[in-house]
Amino acid sequence: MSDTILQIKGLSIKVKGNENTVTELVNHINMVIKRNSICCIVGNSGSGKSLVATSIMGIFADNLHVSGNIYFNDEDILTLPQKKLEKIRGKQIGIVMQNCAGSLNPLLKNGKQLRLSMKNYHRGKERQRAIEVLEQVELRHPEQILRQYPHELSGGMKQRLMTAIGMVNSPTLLIMDEPTKGMDVILRNQIADMIEKLYKDTHTTILLITHDLELAHKLSDYCYVMSDGKIIEENETQALFKQANSAVFKKLITSEQKMTYFFEGKGGEQC
Repeated sequence: MSDTILQIKGLSIKVKGNENTVTELVNHINMVIKRNSICCIVGNSGSGKSLVATSIMGIFADNLHVSGNIYFNDEDILTLPQKKLEKIRGKQIGIVMQNCAGSLNPLLKNGKQLRLSMKNYHRGKERQRAIEVLEQVELRHPEQILRQYPHELSGGMKQRLMTAIGMVNSPTLLIMDEPTKGMDVILRNQIADMIEKLYKDTHTTILLITHDLELAHKLSDYCYVMSDGKIIEENETQALFKQANSAVFKKLITSEQKMTYFFEGKGGEQC
């Protein structure tokens, strides 16, 4: 078995606008994700990193033109028939979308949402598997949570629930898109610890997509930096943060340091 679980070759995504204008959203990117690792894509909003995540799932809007290759276990996602792609989604590749509150159906109980995600992979053992995966993401009182609706959970609990939904079929690759977006420092650290424990316990390969450099630095083994639809820098994470070459990444690091400095109470007068 190859030590590469996913390889992207020359991925470009364009959108046609009014009057036949063409905008390039992702520009000829190449990426390799090693099996049993945490790989990270960092960049500002609009850099194209979330579009890469949905591309790996084979999800595209009708007005997008896509070229290149996305090899998952040596099969090209972009050329697979829909039926085979449906078998890969959820079972072999899981995804945790950003905006966990908006991704959960407010009319369905949490247990029902977990069962729907199982796609008959755990027939007859749905409740047992639901409890197991809630425990994996460190949600207390799992049986109570299964009976509740999403609005009865806190923001951090919703994020854990979304992670459980992504992990319920034991995928070999889990994509996590902005898992700490909009969270305060305490909650962000709790989610980071949860991801780290989940990775150590399950050995699932994780693709982490974030603008949170502290999260990337803490968790990932290898890091890609995106800007304006391009990969502008890549390296092993520790080496990348020690010696950033691009001006964009240096600016991101400086901004992150200033924000951390302020929220630790060192940034002047307190509100």
